[in-house]
Amino acid sequence: MKNYNHFILLLIITYSWVNVSAQIIEPPNIKLIQKSTTEIDVNSPIVIGEYFFNADPGIGNGTKISFNQSENIDINTTLAVSGINPGFNNLFVRVKDNRGIWSLCEGRIVYVQPIKTILSQTPLVSGEYFFDTDPGIGKGKALSSFNLSDNISLNNQISVAGLTEGFHNLFIRIKDSSGKWSLYEGRIVYVQPAQTTRINNQITKGEYFFDNDPGIGKGTNISGINISDNISLLSQISAGSLSPGFHNLFVRVKDNSNNWSLYEGRIVYVQPDKPSNTIVPITKGEYFFNTDPGVGKGFPLTAFTKANNISIIQEFSISDIPTGTNHLFVRTMDSFGVWSMYIANPVPLVINSVNDIPDDGISIYPNPVKSEFRIDGIENLKSLDIIDLTGKVYLSKNLVSKESVNVENLQKGIYFVRINIGNEIIKKKMIKN
Repeated sequence: MKNYNHFILLLIITYSWVNVSAQIIEPPNIKLIQKSTTEIDVNSPIVIGEYFFNADPGIGNGTKISFNQSENIDINTTLAVSGINPGFNNLFVRVKDNRGIWSLCEGRIVYVQPIKTILSQTPLVSGEYFFDTDPGIGKGKALSSFNLSDNISLNNQISVAGLTEGFHNLFIRIKDSSGKWSLYEGRIVYVQPAQTTRINNQITKGEYFFDNDPGIGKGTNISGINISDNISLLSQISAGSLSPGFHNLFVRVKDNSNNWSLYEGRIVYVQPDKPSNTIVPITKGEYFFNTDPGVGKGFPLTAFTKANNISIIQEFSISDIPTGTNHLFVRTMDSFGVWSMYIANPVPLVINSVNDIPDDGISIYPNPVKSEFRIDGIENLKSLDIIDLTGKVYLSKNLVSKESVNVENLQKGIYFVRINIGNEIIKKKMIKN
């Protein structure tokens, strides 16, 4: 008997039909011996095939598969599954050659999908919700403010009366105009504890901890709390044995009824330890106005000598700073590359327009300047310097009264003219066009 032992089958199945792609490949150079010892030619062409589901109806009694006769075949056909129960079923295929000899059948497990009923777009007319346990269809709490439509967005106040504090499962389902209910859809919700209004409770104590909560009342005590119904904390907080790097700092307080607040957190940075016997000089500094651009990204401080304590006298750039009150921040870096915090109390600066500078009788004319200007209102003029907003000197010149100063090669921008009149230095702002 001829044996077709290698069978490759690709199946794509819907409810009513099955697409089958099969390739039957004979093993090469195989000769099978019948009981009569007659040699069978394995090159006989395959002429017909059949398939069946689950139970064998008998050889030749399956559903016919048509294909072109060949020694090797590819089957790409649609198989009917009418009458087959939805779910998993066994599909078997066998073929016959031109001498009437059938192969053994080969099987695959296939899944027949249930019939899908396509409903028309019927409008949704009502909805209901329930928590945790289904009370039965139509027995939940009605969803109010329901606009009839074939699709909806829900924005409802849902009562949690009677629910215990903690996590619960909220389920919602809806009904269409034909009276059919949808499956419910669920979400996990959290019911917060009821809040009790306390009048004039005073904050009496506070504590802090890093990263992991040690438990209420077990944090590090915050000293120096003035009893009040609201407080501002300005305390030195020990970083203890924390490793260098970023950490989470949490603070909570307790009132005179012994009720603790929720904690509030901030991200803090613990700097690496420095050798205690080493004086670390300040090597670099920067400043910025109003908004922090990021560490190392401010305007450089140039007017100081490297030391462990410094005094800064420098002219600061105010280009692009709006008129009105602004805040100046300064921070420095030491020789270990560690930046300080910026100064805690920002300095209020009032930036005036050029025309708002108080009139002392001395003026630059013309201002703005295109190519030349002179100093008016002063007789004993000695010299002047033209500097930019970072303090860089662009021009120094000895002058006599009424002498013009050529700035044709100066780039456009805002500058200061520092005027030396012998016993006094006067500074005026100049705009170069």
